Amino acid sequence: MSAGLARCRVVSTWNELFRPALTALDNPLIDRPSAEGGSTGPGSCVDAELVVSRAVAAGLHRLPTPPPPPGARRVLLACAEGEHHTLGVEALFAALVEQSVDARLLGPSVDDRVLSTAIATLRPAVVVVWAQVPATAAPTLIVARVTGPALVVAAGP
Repeated sequence: MSAGLARCRVVSTWNELFRPALTALDNPLIDRPSAEGGSTGPGSCVDAELVVSRAVAAGLHRLPTPPPPPGARRVLLACAEGEHHTLGVEALFAALVEQSVDARLLGPSVDDRVLSTAIATLRPAVVVVWAQVPATAAPTLIVARVTGPALVVAAGP
């Protein structure tokens, strides 16, 4: 997987392979047969979705992280508080690093205090707060929580 990512680049691989595969597995119209010969019911591919997500994340983590060029503007990425779906933000991080952007990724469920401390310490030019699910996605709240001179981007599907 890492060789394919390196050859085809992160954004192309994400858009043309990973995202469509994950979307297909999340399709509520899929009706998978059960081991007993019946049906597990519509939208019951969570196990396959988790396996594919883990494989994609592992491939992204194995990509090289070259040092950014001197003077590169820093981008800080974090998941919104309560958000534990990190695959999209991990793909964004890998794509930024691939483009020689000085990106830093905090990870899942970053609370206001941790995010504020990271902003004060790292002084990023851009802060991206990722929310994958509607329960954690409140763009106006996300933007209001971030203080400082950075451009704030609320991101996610």
